[in-house]
Amino acid sequence: MNEKKYLKWYQKVAYGSGDMASNCGYALISSFVMLYLTNAVGLNSAVIGTLMMVSKLLDGVSDIFFGGLMDKTKSRMGQARPWMLFGQIGVSACLFLVFCIPDVGQSMQYAYFFVFYTAFNAVFYTANSIAYAALAAKITKNGQERVQLGSIRFIFATFTTLVISYNVMGLVERFGGGAKGWRMVAFIFALTALAVNTFCVLMVKEVPDDEGQAAGEAGNSLEQAGTGDASGKIGALGSKAAEKVGFGTSLQLLFKNPYYIIILGLYLVNYIYSGITQGSAIYFMTYYMGDPALLGTFSLFQLVPVMIILTVTPMLVKKFGSMWKVNLYARVITLLMGVVFIAGALSKNLPVMLFATFFRKMAGGPLTGTLNALVAETSDYTWRTQKVRIDGVMFSCSSIGVKLGGGIGSAVVGWLLALGGFDGKAAVQPAGEEVRLCAKADRERMPADGEALSFITIKLTDKDGRENLFASKKISVAVEGAGRLAALGSADPQSLRSYDDTEWETYDGYVLAVVRAGEEAGRIQATIKAEGCESS
Repeated sequence: MNEKKYLKWYQKVAYGSGDMASNCGYALISSFVMLYLTNAVGLNSAVIGTLMMVSKLLDGVSDIFFGGLMDKTKSRMGQARPWMLFGQIGVSACLFLVFCIPDVGQSMQYAYFFVFYTAFNAVFYTANSIAYAALAAKITKNGQERVQLGSIRFIFATFTTLVISYNVMGLVERFGGGAKGWRMVAFIFALTALAVNTFCVLMVKEVPDDEGQAAGEAGNSLEQAGTGDASGKIGALGSKAAEKVGFGTSLQLLFKNPYYIIILGLYLVNYIYSGITQGSAIYFMTYYMGDPALLGTFSLFQLVPVMIILTVTPMLVKKFGSMWKVNLYARVITLLMGVVFIAGALSKNLPVMLFATFFRKMAGGPLTGTLNALVAETSDYTWRTQKVRIDGVMFSCSSIGVKLGGGIGSAVVGWLLALGGFDGKAAVQPAGEEVRLCAKADRERMPADGEALSFITIKLTDKDGRENLFASKKISVAVEGAGRLAALGSADPQSLRSYDDTEWETYDGYVLAVVRAGEEAGRIQATIKAEGCESS
């Protein structure tokens, strides 16, 4: 028997647009707030990471609390839509305020950030995101439609993230750069999120639970045969339990459901990984790859394959007969492509990195598209086995996973930046201990006239190629073949040494060697050494 259809096409699109609103705030904060705080405000990344971690611990508690409140809500709009609508007002306000750190003492700046970052996540985003996740179970009881809703919402989410990744840095500069530019960008995204979220809420309608319960009872009629009107009594008792269930009882029911624990773990792992990659991406592109514009390119190769695969995820689920088979095969491909990406990153091979990114994200797409549907099915499992509806608390696993996982990932980024000595206000980032000796000549060929000169710049760097301006090493240079060492020295204004020496101390991490050509053609070889340093 075919399942009843509850939604028209435009209602599915309207529901999906809710994730556009959600990501206007979430993607902006998860990808760029650390950069804003370190580079525009000048705060310490380790302290920021720790504050994020503490905030997320508070956040995890509030998820289940708000889920319980939603389950007890009664209004003409239903249970989920009021929380989604009014929660977004706070989300938009706090999004703007997080990017408006006042010019006061650093202690006050840290406190200000913590208060509004926590309010954004633990209060308003929690209320909005739990309601939005639960809305999928509230507006349709059709399993196939729920899978479609999961795919559509993440298409909107990936599109929004792509737009943000490509345009935020350019918009910041267009609006004046620095703190001023970030304020304007946050204001634009806050208003956009509020408008789109309102559209989503007004375009869909919650289905009464009685309709879903009736379907569930019909499906279980064979098990209840011979009990007369007992099924009706069970349904009535279940309805009352749903109305009166307390917070403590909700928690007990939650952890009696083994599938809840599994899905919560999936959300945490996924979003810890996502928090690390999103938070570190702009730093990786700027300081390792040397081109911040690559963030948009990598975002394109991350998000387009997800958008493609999500459009066919419902068909894949139907073909394989279950969601777990699709996700299992996808995980294997994801792991293999992850290994390929690491190999490409170590050698800075951009084509290999983009190739691995594309297929890794395509393989990971089905899990993204089916997770929300899995939570809806898990919630139905509690109804079937316990005769109690706790959709709001059940869908808290998605919000806990997104925020706690993302917070842990963001905190890790902050701690690693601090460990590496990152200073967002510095024009040149500090290098680690010098481990490599780098030399570059200004020319490859010289005329054999006894007069031509070649200037060789010698510098000390760390293992990542960053120049160490504070390095002090004694450099020795020996020239053999059809040329000779004409001079060796640095720009140290206090040094009185002769430039005829073959050894010289670095100054600001540099020395300069001058090689003069001989009068006979031939190969010139310069051997450059520094004690304890590796040549590169």
